[in-house]
Amino acid sequence: MKFQKTCAFIVIFLILGLFFCACHSSSGPTKEAALKSSSDKVEQKGEVIARVNDTKIYREELDKAFNFHSQQNKGVSSQLPDEEVRKLKGIILKRLIETELLYQKGHELNIKLPDEEIYARLAQIKKQYPSEQEFIDYLAKIELTQEDLIKELKKNAVISEVVKQHMSSSQTTAKSHSDEELKKYYDAHKAQFQQGERVKASHILIKVEKTADEKTLQQAKEKITGILKKVKSGEDFEKLAQEYSDCPSSKRGGDLGFFDRGQMVPEFSQTAFSLKVGEISDIVQTQFGYHIIKVTDTKPATEKSFKESKEQIKQRLSGKSSGNNIKAYIQGLYEQADVKILVPEFASEQQ
Repeated sequence: MKFQKTCAFIVIFLILGLFFCACHSSSGPTKEAALKSSSDKVEQKGEVIARVNDTKIYREELDKAFNFHSQQNKGVSSQLPDEEVRKLKGIILKRLIETELLYQKGHELNIKLPDEEIYARLAQIKKQYPSEQEFIDYLAKIELTQEDLIKELKKNAVISEVVKQHMSSSQTTAKSHSDEELKKYYDAHKAQFQQGERVKASHILIKVEKTADEKTLQQAKEKITGILKKVKSGEDFEKLAQEYSDCPSSKRGGDLGFFDRGQMVPEFSQTAFSLKVGEISDIVQTQFGYHIIKVTDTKPATEKSFKESKEQIKQRLSGKSSGNNIKAYIQGLYEQADVKILVPEFASEQQ
């Protein structure tokens, strides 16, 4: 598991840069069923803040989306002033509206995907967690049930198919770029083609949250201290990782592979990049728990030549064209739909 700055949950809410919220009240198989379902839950969900054709978006849904964003960006959202929070919520509301427009388009196109595909995606998500219970606990933390998640995966799959069908049927062809244009891009964005120094490391993790009570933290600290003594006495690091580490990498003897400075949380990264090959750290505490880190290899910083970068530049420029195509498609759906923002505080963000 790579300890990235933001939680490595799942990209169920992202399609081509759009943020898709969980527990969203989307239109169902029929408008009548959707309206009935919505009306049954009005009192529970509270204030309606927007309408997309016949579908209501509730403040509760926006709050859940914002809370999810905050979980993914700890330390950022909590520091924003009130006005910036309002702006951020306005942007998220716009994404919810765009999501609903694409989903409704999916129903219009009668897009249906087999349940087997959905449950296969669910199984892939679960594999990212050490146990079923930890998976369930995380869902509870972001106020999402497994049933909600399955519903969102189905919606996500429909939206993905809408985007896929649009792109395949689009009459716009990818613009070909001359070597001169590619070289101009390369010269203007050289930093993108630089590979910073990387290290390869293994670690042993005793998982515990920084916010745990003192007794739990002390127990975890004592356990990792005992393991460190075994490491320093010459016991095999890989075998100790396999036996004690709470990270999925334990199956590989704690091996995390190569990573650059930005891939890991700061405490982990600073320690790993300060060690020489073969060196083992003291105990390192991060938001995930206590670690012992061993560096097994390093790679110096490098810069790709223009020749090596040409294909990457072509793909990047093509991706920009695709992104603009999708933005225009969504804007067209927006203009054709009956979209109403019912609270003035967010109206300015929808322009």
